[in-house]
Amino acid sequence: MGPRRVPGGVLGAVWCPAPLEFEQGWFWPRGGRHPPGSRLEFGCFGGFTLRGPRIRVCGPGGAGGGPPPSATMACPPSPHVPTSPALLPPPGACPAPGVPPGATKEGSGYGVEGRVRYRCRPGLQLLGSAERRCLEGGVWSGTEPRCR
Repeated sequence: MGPRRVPGGVLGAVWCPAPLEFEQGWFWPRGGRHPPGSRLEFGCFGGFTLRGPRIRVCGPGGAGGGPPPSATMACPPSPHVPTSPALLPPPGACPAPGVPPGATKEGSGYGVEGRVRYRCRPGLQLLGSAERRCLEGGVWSGTEPRCR
C-alpha cells in the first residue's frame, strides 16, 4: 500500500534533501527539499570533473536515483586539465570526500591523518560515519555518510 492522497498532496511522501554545499561545483534547482520524481542536475567548475551522475532523480521514500542516495557527489581536480598546484592534493592524500545531500562538512585537510566531520540538517538522521580520517594509501576511514 502506497502513500494516501490528500487534498493538496500526498500524505506520507518522503522528500529528498537538497545538498547544502557542493565543493568546486554547482547544483540546480536550489532549495531545501525536493518531492519524489523531481530532478537535480550537478556540474563542476572549470578544472574539476564530476564524480557521480550528472542528473539525480528523487525516488520514492526520498531516495536519490543512481548510486546510493548518499552518494557523495564530488568535483575532484580533473586529471586531464592543468591545475594550480595549490588545488592538487599532496602525494598520498585522499580525494575530496564530497558532501551528501542534506549535510554540511567541517574540515578540509585531505592529507594523511586529515579529518572531516559531517552533520545533517535538523530533522534528518546521519547514517554512516560522522567523522572520517584520511588513511595512508589515500583512502577514507569509515563509511560514506548520508542523511535521511
